[in-house]
Amino acid sequence: MRALFAATLFCSASLLFLVQPMVGKMVLPYLGGSPAVWNTCMVFFQAVLLLGYLYSHRLTSLGNQKLQLVIHLGVLTVGASALVGGLLLTADHAAVPVLSALAPAGDGLPVLNVLAMLAVAIGLPFFAVSTSAPLLQKWFGATGHPSAKDPYFLYAASNAGSLLFLLGYPLLVEPTLRVVEQTWLFAGGFVLLLGLTALCGRAALRPLRPPTLMAEAPPPTVAPPPPSKKDKFRWLLLAFVPSSLMLGVTTHLTTDIAAIPLLWVVPLSLYLLTFIVAFSKGAERLRPLLNSAAPIVILLLVFVISSELPLPIGLLILAHTAAYFVIALTLHTELAAARPHPAHLTTFYLWVSVGGVIGGAFNGLLAPLVFPLPFEYGAAVVVACTLLRRGEPTHAPTTEPDPKAGMRLMVDVAVPGLMIMLCMGLRFLMLQKFATGDGPKEIGDLIADGITGACRFSGLSWGVGGGTVGLLLTFGPPCVLAFVFADRPVRFTLAVLAIFFVHYYLQIRNPAALVTTRTYFGVLIVQEDGKRKVPGVDGDVKFRQLMHGTTLHGSQFPPDPALEAAHPGLSGEPLMYYHRTGPVGDVFGDTLARHPSDARVGMVGLGAGATAAYMQKGQSITFYEIDPKVVELVDGPKAHFTFLNDARERGAIVTRPVIGDARLTLAKHVGPAYHLLILDAFSSDAIPLHLMTVEAMKLYAERITDDGLIGIHISNRFMDLAPVVASLAKECGLTCRLRMEKCENDNLKTLPDTPPGKTSSTWMVLGRSEDAMATFDRHPGPFKWERVDVPDGLRPWTDDYADVLSVMKSPEVKWVRRVLGQPSFVR
Repeated sequence: MRALFAATLFCSASLLFLVQPMVGKMVLPYLGGSPAVWNTCMVFFQAVLLLGYLYSHRLTSLGNQKLQLVIHLGVLTVGASALVGGLLLTADHAAVPVLSALAPAGDGLPVLNVLAMLAVAIGLPFFAVSTSAPLLQKWFGATGHPSAKDPYFLYAASNAGSLLFLLGYPLLVEPTLRVVEQTWLFAGGFVLLLGLTALCGRAALRPLRPPTLMAEAPPPTVAPPPPSKKDKFRWLLLAFVPSSLMLGVTTHLTTDIAAIPLLWVVPLSLYLLTFIVAFSKGAERLRPLLNSAAPIVILLLVFVISSELPLPIGLLILAHTAAYFVIALTLHTELAAARPHPAHLTTFYLWVSVGGVIGGAFNGLLAPLVFPLPFEYGAAVVVACTLLRRGEPTHAPTTEPDPKAGMRLMVDVAVPGLMIMLCMGLRFLMLQKFATGDGPKEIGDLIADGITGACRFSGLSWGVGGGTVGLLLTFGPPCVLAFVFADRPVRFTLAVLAIFFVHYYLQIRNPAALVTTRTYFGVLIVQEDGKRKVPGVDGDVKFRQLMHGTTLHGSQFPPDPALEAAHPGLSGEPLMYYHRTGPVGDVFGDTLARHPSDARVGMVGLGAGATAAYMQKGQSITFYEIDPKVVELVDGPKAHFTFLNDARERGAIVTRPVIGDARLTLAKHVGPAYHLLILDAFSSDAIPLHLMTVEAMKLYAERITDDGLIGIHISNRFMDLAPVVASLAKECGLTCRLRMEKCENDNLKTLPDTPPGKTSSTWMVLGRSEDAMATFDRHPGPFKWERVDVPDGLRPWTDDYADVLSVMKSPEVKWVRRVLGQPSFVR
C-alpha cells in the first residue's frame, strides 16, 4: 500500500513538472518573451496550484470518505475529458490545445489573454493534478497502515517525481519528442494517475486492521488541537525563504556570474532535493548538525557575495549552490519538524503552498519594482537567520523580570551600527593613498603588489588586484566578528543585515556607474571606465558601456579632444562586435554598397544602438527592442549613447525603436521589405528559442527583399549555434556563411594590431542564393567567411521541437549525452 500511494504521488509530481515547460514552449511563439507574459504564466501556475491545495483542504473536511472519492474522481474525469477533447478537436491532435485566437492583440496589457489561453489549454488538467500531494497523503492516513500515523514521508516521493522530470525533461523528453508528442505523454500519464488515484481511494475506503485487533477497538482519542496562528506563520516563513532564496540565487548566477543556458535547473533541483531529504525518515537527526553549520555557511556566503571574490566561474557556482543547499535544507528540516498531526495535514500543506507562492511573487513581481538592485537575495538570507533553531534554554522559564534584558537589548540595537562603522572604516582605510616610488598608491594596491610579487617569486603566475584586496579586507573582519554572535539570533541577524547594507550601499554608490536601473529583464548599468588605454593617446581615455549583469550590450568612446586628435571620428564609431573591420562590417558594407541611397535595415536588439553608425543620408534603420528601459538609455535628448542621434544628424532615417518581442512585432511589420535584417537579440548567452526556429526563419526571409541578407550574431561561450542556423537556412531554402574573428587570447588579453574597442565575435550571413554570398567568398582578411555543413542527424529546430543540449560545448553535457546514446553537434 505504501508503494501504491508513493507511486501515485510520484506520477502526479512528474506530470506537474512535465506540463509547465511543455506549455511554456507551446505558447512562446504566440506570446513572445515579454516579462508581463511570463510573470503572468508564473502567477497562473502558482495560483492554480494553490487552488488545488485549497480544494484538497476543503474536500477532506467532508466526513464521508466515499463522497470524497466520488467528487475527486469526477474532477479527474473532467480533466481527462478536456485532454481527449484536445486530441479530437485540434488540427495537430495535441492533447493540450493552445488557441492562437486567444493570443494578445495590440499593445495593451496581455494579462487577460494569457490567462485565458492557459486556462483553456491546461487549466482543468493542471488543477486536477495539483490536488494530489495533500489529498493522497490525507487518504493514506485513513488506510490503517502502520505508517499512516505519519504520512508526511510521501511528500518525499512527490518531490522525487518532480526532481526526476525536472532533470529528465531536457535530457530525455525534449531531445526525443516533439511538443505534440509530449502532450500525448502527458495525457497518458494523466489517465494512469486517474487509475492509481481510484486504487488509492479504494484502499482508503477499506482500512487495514489486523484480525487480532478486530475485537478490541482502540479507545477514543482526543482530537489534536488545531494549529495556532503562530504555527501557520512559521510554516509560511519556512516555505517562503527557500522559495525566495532559490529564485535569488538563480538570478545571481545567471546575471552576475555566468549566463549559462539551463543553469537555473541547478538551484531548482537542489530545492526539490532538500524537500526529499527533509521529509524522509531520519531527517530529524540532521537538525542539530544543520543548525550548527548554517551560521558558518551563511557567513561564508555573505563574505563571497560582499567581497566579490574573483574565483573561477565553476567555484563561484559551487559556492552559491552549496550554501543555498545547506540553508534550504536547514529550513525545510525545521518545516518537517514543525508538521502537525495528520488530522491537520491539508492545513499544513495549504500554508506551505502560500509561502512558496509569496516567495515566487516577491522575487518575480515585487522585487524588480521596489529594489534598484537584486537585494532580494540578501534579504532572504537575512530572514533565514531569524529562522535558525538555537539550543534549548539552560534554565527553566520564569515570570521574574530579567535584570540583564535591557542591557542585551541595548547591545542588540548597537550591533548593526557598530558593524556598519567597522565596514566603512575599513573601506576608508583601504582607499587611503601613500607615496611610493611609482607615485601615490592605495593601501589595497600596495598589498596586492606584495601578494603578486610573492607569487611570482615562488614561480606562480597568480596575482590579485587592489580593488579585490580592498573588498576582502573590508568585509572579511566583519564576517569573522559576526560569527561571535552565532548563538544570539537577533544579534547575528542584525550583524548579517549590516554587512549586506554596506555591500549594497557601495554598489549603488559605484562612482563608475552613470545610471543604474532595474526592469523585469534585469539590472541595466551605464558606466564609464576611466582606465582605457588607446594607442596614440597619452593617459587614460573614458570608455562608456551598457551592462546587463556580466554581459556587455554596447560601448562608445565619449567625445574627447585628445582621442579625436589621434583617432578622428572614433567617438562615433561602432565598437565591440559591431566594429567596421569585423564580420558585421562586411555585412553592412555589402548591403550599403548595393543600396547607397535608399538602404533599409532592420535590427533586432537595440543595445547601445551602435549599428546606426553605419547609416548615411537617405538610408533607414528600424530597431526592435523588448526592454523599454534600454530605449530610454539609448535614444532621445537624455540618451547616454549618441549613435542614434548622430545618425539622424547625418540625414539617416532612424525611427523610434519598436517596443516588443521581435518575432511578434516583425510579424506585424507592414512597411517595405528590408535590404538587411540583423538579429542580435540574445540575452547574455541564453537563447530565445522562438527566434531560432524554422517558423521564425521563414518570417525573417519574408521581411527581406529578393537580394536582401539576414545577419545573425551567434557569439556564445557555451553553445555552438552555427550548425543550428545552417540547418534552418537549408530548411528554408537559404544559403549561409560563417565568420569567426578572434581579438583576444585565452587570458582575454587584446591581441596585437586589434583596433581600439574591438572584440571577438562570430556572425553568420544568410541570403536567397549562392550569388548573394559572392562578396563574402572574396573576403581577403585572415578571418574568412566559411561554409557551414549541416551535421548528419541534426533536426532543424521548430516551434514543435528543439534540442538545446545537442549544441552545448560543455564536456560534461557531451559526456551525459554520449551515455544516453544521443549525438552532440558541436563543431
